[in-house]
Amino acid sequence: KGLIVRQVTEELEAADFDEARLNSEGLRVVTTIDRKAQGAAVDAVREQFEGEPKNLRQALVAVDPKDGGVLAYYGGSSGTGFDYAQAWRQPGSSFKPYTLAAALQHSLNAETPDEDKISVYRTYDGSSPREFPGAPRPVRNSEGAQCPRCSVLEAMRRSINTVFYEMALDVGPENVAKLAHRMGVPTKRTDNGAPTLREKSGGTAGGIGIGQYEVRTIDQAAGFAVFANGGVQHPTHFVTRVLDRDGNVVYENGEKSFRALDPKVANDVTYAMKPVAEASDDPLADGRESAAKTGTQQLAGSDLDNSDAWMVGFTPQVSTAVWVGTDKYEKVRNAEDRPVYGRGLPGKTWQAFMNAYLAGQPEVELTDDVQVNPELRPAPSPTPTATATPSPTPSPTPSPTETKTRKPRPTPTPTPTEPTPTPTESPSPTPTPKPTKPEPPGVP
Repeated sequence: KGLIVRQVTEELEAADFDEARLNSEGLRVVTTIDRKAQGAAVDAVREQFEGEPKNLRQALVAVDPKDGGVLAYYGGSSGTGFDYAQAWRQPGSSFKPYTLAAALQHSLNAETPDEDKISVYRTYDGSSPREFPGAPRPVRNSEGAQCPRCSVLEAMRRSINTVFYEMALDVGPENVAKLAHRMGVPTKRTDNGAPTLREKSGGTAGGIGIGQYEVRTIDQAAGFAVFANGGVQHPTHFVTRVLDRDGNVVYENGEKSFRALDPKVANDVTYAMKPVAEASDDPLADGRESAAKTGTQQLAGSDLDNSDAWMVGFTPQVSTAVWVGTDKYEKVRNAEDRPVYGRGLPGKTWQAFMNAYLAGQPEVELTDDVQVNPELRPAPSPTPTATATPSPTPSPTPSPTETKTRKPRPTPTPTPTEPTPTPTESPSPTPTPKPTKPEPPGVP
């Protein structure tokens, strides 16, 4: 609770309600924290990390997409020490939805040439490794994945790095940064005031497309809430209102919402993320639909280990981000001494929280339509009239339909999604006990 009180206090002080005024006037503060959600967050972390290595650190933030209120906030077990929900860490592949959003938004611009427009059906060269202009080393896919003719839908589900690196270069890395800022990532770091999503020397590199630059757990929950809310951004906040002794409202959160994304873009990014939780073996209970993205940051100088792992995802009711790492930039391994990936401990924690919080709430379905350049969908292959031997069905990619009724869920098919090697220039270090930045990781 101490970390929540810290956030509430800072927000109130910014609104000219310091502790002295609160006490002298007998004011009462109403926060956005939901008791059920907060309990579910604490329980999910404790249960999933029981018996895990003691050096692992966790953060979980859940945001209401409808108004930006923080429903649950977990920044560490002590409740009073360092707040890991405010730590700046590389998001890896969990940043890819912003890259897709920027590309789709660009495609809706009337001045964009037809040949530069994309949809989620657009195919890229997802082979690995690939060299790109300005990249310090070849970009590789996780676990050697190959996808020579890769649709955006397949690239999102399988987390194909080379596709999103190329996409970021095509739309302009600085445009990806601008959109992420509109969606909730601060333009300046909260710890040292340095500009975010850019190099120390200025400019943004293509690595932003696959999560090169550091963000916070609370930023990821807020950013994905914009997708969940159809492209409308509500500033993240902890305070709902302040009441005087007589119950009169003397302060009410009045930060204005605004449209950060075209609703068609929010729709299609959501559509692309729908298969991810199931493909990562982290589906929600009873077939409840979600849109999510895993993320894993490779440890500097290692071809095997990772330094950070993420799971970020939402339903229409809640957007939740989970981060797992350490105090220092060192390998994150589980109790079985295996590398931690986004689909592992972060994914299981996200799944446990979402299931507990959403239990008893309506199952609200997500989109089944593609709205940005749907005409770019390739024609279906002819169906053979007869086959001698039934062949196994490949993992499907979603296809648009007008039907809004629930569909039976296929058995999850695990697919390699992580780790995400991120070519990085030297980002700003973070102070102790906040993790300090190592030299850039090599890309295997």
